[in-house]
Amino acid sequence: MNSLTRDSVMLTVAPLAVVCTVGTIFLASAQPLPTLDPEICATPTSDVDAEASFLAENGAAMKKMMGDHADTFKFGPERSVGAPAPLRVGS
Repeated sequence: MNSLTRDSVMLTVAPLAVVCTVGTIFLASAQPLPTLDPEICATPTSDVDAEASFLAENGAAMKKMMGDHADTFKFGPERSVGAPAPLRVGS
C-alpha cells in the first residue's frame, strides 16, 4: 500500500474510532439508573396464604388421583402408559 493510501486510511479510521467510542459512552450514560422500589419485591400476605391453600389443595388432588390410578400402575410402566388397562371380569 502506498503512503498516500495509508495516510488516508489513518485519517478515516482514527476519527471513526473516536466517534464510536464517544457515542458508546454517551449511550451508556443515557441509560436510567435502576431505582429500588420496595413495593415490587414485597409479597402481600394474602398472596402467601392463597398460595399455601392452593398447594394444599393441589397435594390432596394429587394423592387422590394417584390412589385412583394405583391399580393401573401395578402392572409396570410398559403396560400402564401406552397399553389399555386389562379387562376385569366380575368387578
